[in-house]
Amino acid sequence: MSTLFAWEFRLLLATLPMVAVILLGAAIIAWAKRYFQRSKEVPGVSQQLAHFRSLYEAGEITKEEYESVRALLGNKLRQELNVPAAGEAKPDKPRPGDSSNGAAKDVTGTNGKD
Repeated sequence: MSTLFAWEFRLLLATLPMVAVILLGAAIIAWAKRYFQRSKEVPGVSQQLAHFRSLYEAGEITKEEYESVRALLGNKLRQELNVPAAGEAKPDKPRPGDSSNGAAKDVTGTNGKD
């Protein structure tokens, strides 16, 4: 009987680490799955805009609803991309070589005479 007990004890000692590794692996997989699903839950502004566009095209939201969402998300997208709004055009900076009156500068030195 003592040899049977010793055999069962060795078997138990051998299986416990394997069970622990399997449980640890399952926990890691569950955590990773939850982590990646959570990151997919919050779509970017462009994805949200595309989603609302498809809702509008399917007739699930009205044109007014779509336009208001589009205006809000468009502003967020401009901020993310650092693009000015249509009415906020930045004044053009004068390029090197341009004169102050906008006329082209003669770089040949002939003053337009051949």
